[in-house]
Amino acid sequence: PVTPVPARRAQEGKPAMHGPHHHLVRPALRALGHQAWLAEVSYTFWYDLCLLRTRIEALGRDAPTAAPHLRRAGHALTRARLAMAVRWGHGAVRELERCRRELLCATRKLPVRTPVGVQIAGHLEGLPHIWSYAAGFPAPPLAGDRP
Repeated sequence: PVTPVPARRAQEGKPAMHGPHHHLVRPALRALGHQAWLAEVSYTFWYDLCLLRTRIEALGRDAPTAAPHLRRAGHALTRARLAMAVRWGHGAVRELERCRRELLCATRKLPVRTPVGVQIAGHLEGLPHIWSYAAGFPAPPLAGDRP
């Protein structure tokens, strides 16, 4: 038999918190704080992706194959901005990642491989490592890393 949490806290000499779900309150508040923190951190990445999207658009003015990816990236940036406005961090990060993938596809569809395009692609490929580090998670392995 499992001793209920209030009774167990009383046995330990600690005051019993009230309510059937009191043991969920502190983790829930911590999770909300983490969501809000992620939303705050996401602003930097959102701005970064907006600038990269503008640069890719300038490079690929004559590339109709890149246009759908740029359009989808723009929609993802809009959804990320809305998620940040309501302080929903995980949703913002998910949309930013979707935007990053679309921008990477757009750079691969550019007609000419310029040094600037290669630099932008390298930056986009490195962003998940920066995001996971900022979010406090270990970075995913790079493509060239051995397991």
